[in-house]
Amino acid sequence: MTLACFWLADDLPKNAESRVLAYMLRWLRRHGTWKAVVSFADPAAGHVGTIYQATGWLFVGTTAAESYIDVAGVGLCHPRSVYTRYGTNKATHLTATGVPASRVRTAPKLRYIHVLNPSWRWRLGCAVFPYPRDRAPPDP
Repeated sequence: MTLACFWLADDLPKNAESRVLAYMLRWLRRHGTWKAVVSFADPAAGHVGTIYQATGWLFVGTTAAESYIDVAGVGLCHPRSVYTRYGTNKATHLTATGVPASRVRTAPKLRYIHVLNPSWRWRLGCAVFPYPRDRAPPDP
């Protein structure tokens, strides 16, 4: 299972994220057949996965770098979104047809895994690394 997005309002208590995450993991462990949960932290947004580190997730490295399309007047978009909107995600074709665009490589994301069933830990098949500590500066 993948935890795709995790957000709580800033006016909640400081440890609200870890409490909500712990509740979700307990619920999944008790009521589901899932063996592990995967989530990602985005260093480009100033995140190093502090919440995952605080709740004992395993850091298993980074994803491959991705490329997004910077469309003038719209901003940075995922290639699938650009294709849906314009019928193509090729920056050269978009620019040739009057939509200024360029391809931009993004930094790899940090990958974390939480094993719900400890007997499955050996099945990960990937190395576990020390937690990254450097926090990237947030965007202005």
